[in-house]
Amino acid sequence: MTKVLVSDPIDQAGIDILSQVATVDVRTGLPPAELKAIIGDYDA
Repeated sequence: MTKVLVSDPIDQAGIDILSQVATVDVRTGLPPAELKAIIGDYDA
């Protein structure tokens, strides 16, 4: 299944829609270095 990283705040309705077609991880407020380290694990 497609993996999506939500790194900026979005409405729960958007997360619910994405969750219907992908695995969604919500991780807001990541420091740039941490985001750079994990972004390759996601499709979108």
